[in-house]
Amino acid sequence: MKVERTIKQMRELRNLTQAHIAEALNMSVASYSKLESGQTEITLSKIEKIAEVLGVELSTILNFDSSQILNFTLDQKESIGPMGYAFKPKNFSDTGLKELVEQLKSENEYLRKSLDALINK
Repeated sequence: MKVERTIKQMRELRNLTQAHIAEALNMSVASYSKLESGQTEITLSKIEKIAEVLGVELSTILNFDSSQILNFTLDQKESIGPMGYAFKPKNFSDTGLKELVEQLKSENEYLRKSLDALINK
């Protein structure tokens, strides 16, 4: 997998915007977008800075395997997620992974809004 795609996936998994990363790197959103899309060559030092912003080691980005995000159950059996849905954390197709990521983003947003509502009561 290209490092640019890995960075984008990791950013999205953390529900961070391109603007957030760009600001942390002291660059414009347009410039960051070009890095992430592969339109501009990305240097190792820039990848190191992005890793820092994402809160991961450089090796995590360079060796990232999207199937790793699904290996969070100990026995790899069907599990019930926090929102009550069943999932099997192995043998996902790219389409299945994208659907799972979208579902997790949606759930994360729901939880953030719920938490904000509780805090602001």
